[in-house]
Order: sequence, then C-alpha cells, then structure tokens
Amino acid sequence: AYQAKAGETLQLEARLVYELWRALSGPDDGALDSVAAYQLQLSHIADSASRPLYAAALPALIPAERMFLQSYAVRMPVKVYEVAADADGASASSRLFASVWPDPDDEAAPLRERAGAFALSFPQSPLAGSLRVCGAPSLEHEARLAETQVRLWLQQGCKKIGVVALDRLVARRARALLERSCVMTDDETGWIFSTTSASTVLRRWLDALSSDFYFKDLLDLVKSPFIFPDWEHRREAVYALEGAVRSQSVIAGLQSCRAALTRVEGEQTVHATALVDRVARAAQSFRLDRRLSLRQWLLHLFGSLEALGVEDGLSSDPAGLQLVDYLHRLERELASSSVRFSFGEWRSWLDRQLESAEFRDNGVSSPVIFTQLSLTRLRRFDAVVLIGCDAAHLPGTDQQGAFFSESVRAQLGLPTSRDRVAQIVDDLRGLLCRSERVLVTWQTLRGTEPNLPSALFERLAVFHRLSWSTGLEDQQLPLTVIDAQVAPPHPCLLYTSDAADDS
Repeated sequence: AYQAKAGETLQLEARLVYELWRALSGPDDGALDSVAAYQLQLSHIADSASRPLYAAALPALIPAERMFLQSYAVRMPVKVYEVAADADGASASSRLFASVWPDPDDEAAPLRERAGAFALSFPQSPLAGSLRVCGAPSLEHEARLAETQVRLWLQQGCKKIGVVALDRLVARRARALLERSCVMTDDETGWIFSTTSASTVLRRWLDALSSDFYFKDLLDLVKSPFIFPDWEHRREAVYALEGAVRSQSVIAGLQSCRAALTRVEGEQTVHATALVDRVARAAQSFRLDRRLSLRQWLLHLFGSLEALGVEDGLSSDPAGLQLVDYLHRLERELASSSVRFSFGEWRSWLDRQLESAEFRDNGVSSPVIFTQLSLTRLRRFDAVVLIGCDAAHLPGTDQQGAFFSESVRAQLGLPTSRDRVAQIVDDLRGLLCRSERVLVTWQTLRGTEPNLPSALFERLAVFHRLSWSTGLEDQQLPLTVIDAQVAPPHPCLLYTSDAADDS
C-alpha cells in the first residue's frame, strides 16, 4: 500500500491508522504523550481566553492548532497576520526570488523564459554586490570562509550578523575559529547533550560499570573534574591510583585496584584507597543483573551520581545544570511507565535521548548570532552567512516520511514533504529579502566524491546567468582567507627546573 501512488486503498489505510491512533492515544491509567498534552494545553488556553490574541508569521499549522484559533475566536478577537517575504512585495529582490522559486501551485513558465522576461524589466541584477556564493573543498575550508567573512563584516561596522547553521558540524568549527579570533558568538542552535563534557562523565560512569571497572574506563572516570569536585585530595588520589594500577598491571575490578594499592608504598595511597572505596559505594546501588523500568534506572543513576558528587559538580556548569534538569524531567514523564528493560536496553535509550536533546548557552550576548533558518522569520540582519547549502542540507531529507507515505500523510492531515519544502523556501526568501549582505557556502567535495550544491541556489545561479550573463561566485574571498588566517595559540612551554633556575 505504501508503494501505491493512487487509489482508494490508501484512503482506507489512512482512516484505519487514524482510528487506531484515537483508540490507543488515551490509556486507562491517564498517562499522556507529548502530543496529547500539547493539544490539551491548547484547549485549556482557548477555554480560558480573556484577552485578544495576535499571531504573526506563523508556520504551517496542524489541524489541532487551527482548531485552537477557531475556538479562541469564539470568546475573544483573534488577529492572524500573514507576513510576506518582503513588506510590500514589490522590491526587485522579492520579485526576483518569486520568479526563481515560484509557488508550486502556480503554473510557471520555463526558467529560461522567466529569466528573459525579468531581465527586460530589470537591466541590472538586484543581487549585484549583495549575494555571493562560494564553494569550499572541505569542511575546514568552508568554516574558514564563514569565519573570515564574519570578521570582515565586523570590521566594516555590521552590528547584527546571522550565521544560519544548515550544516552543524561546519558551524561548530566556524564558531571555534571565531572564538580563537576573540569573537564571542550567541549560539541559538544549541549543542547536542552528547557532545558536552557534562554528558561525558555520565557515559564514563556507565562505561566503567558495564566493564567491571576496566582500568582505562576507571581512570577516565576519576580524572573528570565533575567527580568529587570538593574533595581537596582528589588530584593526589587520582595520581596515586593511576601509578598503582599501571605498575601492578591491573586489568579491571575495584577489588584488584584496592589490592594493588596495598602493595605500593607512598603517602598518597591512603587517599587513593578512599577514592576507590567511594566509587565502590556509588556502584553498590547500581546492579546490572536485573530488569527495571526506565524511571527506576534513572533513579538509581541519580543516587550513584550523588554518591560520586557529580550532581554538585554539574550544578556549577551551565550545560551540566541543563542536563540534570533534562534527566529529572524525563524521570517525571516516565512515572506511569512500568515496562522493564535490561541495563543495556536502558543505556541505548539514554544514549538516544542525549543525542536528540540540546543545550543552549544563554550567558553570551554578541552581534554574531548562530541560528536556524526557521528562527530567522521576521528578523533583520545586516549580513548573513548560510553555512552548508548543499543538496543534503537544503532542503534536506524529511525524517517523518519514514513512517507514512506522502498519500497517507495527506489523508491524515499531516505535513507532507511538499509542505516542508514550501515552508523552507518561504523562510529563505524572507531572510534574503531582509538581509543587506549574504554569503552562501557549501562543500564541493565529501571526501573524494563531488558534492552538489542545493538545488534552490543552483536554480538561482542559473537564473542569474541567463538574465545577466554573470555568475554569483565569489572569487576574492578564498584568496582573502589565506591572508586573514588567525594562528592557533602557541602551546605553553614546559620549563625544567634547570631552565627555571636559569631564568
């Protein structure tokens, strides 16, 4: 049925899925998933409406959201403002983008005819000097293009620069290069929790437990600054433990580590033994040979982290604080779940949660803002860099399409790939119209294979060349990058005692 392109069978299937969802979305124990909770919240707000509601530039609404606006309008006035990409819709750039990316519901002429007609109305390109496209042979080159252009714009007096992170790996590298150049950034895209040092100590603790404290996992764990952060002898204890483990060739096991310490002389072995004992007490409540619910596993995790002093250490770190809050929120949401899992199954589930949740540092205010395309709606920037504008990231792939075919999604009233692409194009047109200067980058190679640019900007480049016989490629910026590179900081020199005496 999913492979069928048309037919009544899909309508029957969609209706069947819909009725099953309605039947299964209200369990007897009263538990709610996030979607049902969101819809109930909308209903409660509509029922208690006491003031007018104004909405501007909303994305495509799901049926429950449209019903919310209708219900709210019964009690109080509702004003919904549709904001075009350009305020008056008559500027040259707005008309250009409408010609390049017409509405899919309109019957547009071929691209060559549209380009010729537009060139007759506008002999000069509206994008001349404002939009440039630059390909890079690698991730590092693309990050350096973005970083150099941002610094040039700052020198030219730009007060608000947007960096749209379509490729988050390149964006992270560009941010690191900017910070090396002493340019702080306001990152709205967030960081996946699994990439933060706060979640690293979590994974090290679980790795050590599952490996029966294999010596490398144990040493990685106790070297974390989040472990026993207030213990004044922690550094000496870790140093003594590592020396004993390596000198006695300990493979795994806390008992073996304790026995190795008894065979080593030194004043710090007392502290190392205390360290091993504290880790052992934390592991006592975390037996792996049983099946528990997800909530019970989390509660045992909290208890062990408290015994390790990790929660106190994380509370002083912004990412750690958000991580602890996120884990406690998961624990509350799982209160009604009674399905039991093994340690390995729970660990896989936890890893997926850390891969999907994000941390955002709200303590930085900067003229350079890393953001997402969907978050640029209604915002104006002096200049914008669009990072990662290749076919894989713009418009990218629709992950939701893995569950239902497009026909089934349309019958269920769910957003389709066509709706998603239309929203992306609308956001992109608005951003380009409201930005005075734009740089578009992508990687021309992925390893050794050619990497195609986004079809949206490829169509724009072809349209521009057909209209005015000129391209949009920036030939100067790659040369500027070579001269404008900021060298990495020199490593700290390690002086010997002799050298220190001579100085």
